[in-house]
Amino acid sequence: MPGGAYKPLSEDDIRRIYDTALDLLENIGIGDPIPEILRYALPGGCVLGDDNRLRFPRALIEDLIDVSAKEYICYAPDPRFDKEVGGQKVYFSTAGESVSILEYESQSYRPTTLVDLYDAARLADTLEHIHSFGQPFIAAEYSHDLYVHDMNIAYAELAGHASHSRLELLKSIISNPLLLCSIPTWVKRRVPETAILHHWRLPHCLTAEIWRGQCAGDGQAGRVGLVVDVAVAPQAGATSPAALAGTLVQCFAETLACMAIVNLVRPGLPINFGMWPFISDLRTEHSVAAAARKPWSWRPPFNSATTSDSSPVRPAG
Repeated sequence: MPGGAYKPLSEDDIRRIYDTALDLLENIGIGDPIPEILRYALPGGCVLGDDNRLRFPRALIEDLIDVSAKEYICYAPDPRFDKEVGGQKVYFSTAGESVSILEYESQSYRPTTLVDLYDAARLADTLEHIHSFGQPFIAAEYSHDLYVHDMNIAYAELAGHASHSRLELLKSIISNPLLLCSIPTWVKRRVPETAILHHWRLPHCLTAEIWRGQCAGDGQAGRVGLVVDVAVAPQAGATSPAALAGTLVQCFAETLACMAIVNLVRPGLPINFGMWPFISDLRTEHSVAAAARKPWSWRPPFNSATTSDSSPVRPAG
């Protein structure tokens, strides 16, 4: 299905947001960068100030935009479900990582289990308009051990779904590509040229600081060759300016920083550019600028379809 018809911003608005975001990265930068990021950022042209803030020169950002992937093949365990990502193509995926699920018969909530995830994967596998399967909820029975949890999540997703899978994975798992990409061995194709997994992360407000686990995971995913889904989600009036224009600028700058880091680690690695700016009152539903993705169509955009807590079925993913 093609997208891009809805254009709420003028060309002048787009240019102002773009220029201001690049000014933020060049003059304010990102706080508290971890050594794993500095290993690539400093030789790549970033500048670390006396205030321990990592700054990205405008020319560097624009060079990395040029080398970043504009389209890529989204590989699946079954080659029939491989998809070309880029341009105006629109695909739908599940997501959420909820901790509870609604039992229809009792109309009550209970913790989600690994079997729930497997059943959801099998259900999505039969729905023609679900093109990729992202983890809709956790396996609460394994939540005491994140390594065991993530390993079982990976297995359940790949066992239940023949299309591409999105996973938020621990660095300890990503750092072992043979272990990661042999789950299960019967769906393994070539790695990393045809990786059948996305590494999905939801960083918080990056202009304040770089979340250590986020960057460590993204850096390792870049070296392994997994497609990286980045979803930067500041909340207007809470972790970003109340004015939506300010939130757009901040969100765009933070997402550009993620794009830059991934491309410094591995130039040209596919990354889904996820601007997820929210309004802090989630009863009003949806992110404030999903339509603003299209103006920066030089890279595959990535956004949520709904983020409301007003719906009674929201906890089910």
